[in-house]
Amino acid sequence: MTAAAGPARRRRWSPLLIAVSLVLLTLAAVVTAQLYWSGLRTGVAQMRTSVATAQQEQRRLVARLQTAEAALAKQAAAMDAAADDARRERQETMSDGVAAGAAAAPRRHATASLRDRLSAAERAALATQIEALAREAARLPPGWTPRRPVAATSKQLLRDQLAVAAAAVTADDPVLLDAALLAAQRLTGLPYRVADRRGAIIAAELAALRARLRTVARPPPARVAPEPAQAPRAGPPR
Repeated sequence: MTAAAGPARRRRWSPLLIAVSLVLLTLAAVVTAQLYWSGLRTGVAQMRTSVATAQQEQRRLVARLQTAEAALAKQAAAMDAAADDARRERQETMSDGVAAGAAAAPRRHATASLRDRLSAAERAALATQIEALAREAARLPPGWTPRRPVAATSKQLLRDQLAVAAAAVTADDPVLLDAALLAAQRLTGLPYRVADRRGAIIAAELAALRARLRTVARPPPARVAPEPAQAPRAGPPR
């Protein structure tokens, strides 16, 4: 009786143990699924946060790019305006120089020219000196500052005026030569360039060259025509 009761008792406990095991497995599966779902939701939330942050950074970058483009466009417009002002200043300077040369021309000899006043060797030396000044001008720093945007193109204008002076020597045009040297001298300092030692040296050399050319081109003193001899007056009749 006792031996038969043992197997019967074990048979009764077996379904109960199986049921408990299934319940525990079910609970474990539910907990695992819950944890997985919670982790998935956390990952999705983090992904959305990252996407929102990236979009915000993209908007900031676009705003910065637009600001930079606007600044570049403004700077380009300022440079264009400065170039226009420089060209206008150059034209006015050339006009003033030509007008001054034309006004001073009558005071000099009407037929005075470089060929009349300078020998071939002196004209060649003059052309060499102007070329040396052009090389010195090419080595000048730009001298640009934000307060003086016109100075950004003054170096090229200075070289152009020296090129005009060299062409004037070749063309035997003393008026144009003096006007070009005067314009070049004005372009070596304020307000076209920041004052520096190199520009001051070039300006002094240009001033000395203009003074020497004016001295060379000075006309000879006018000759005074002798007064015609007057016939002796006849005395009163006796």
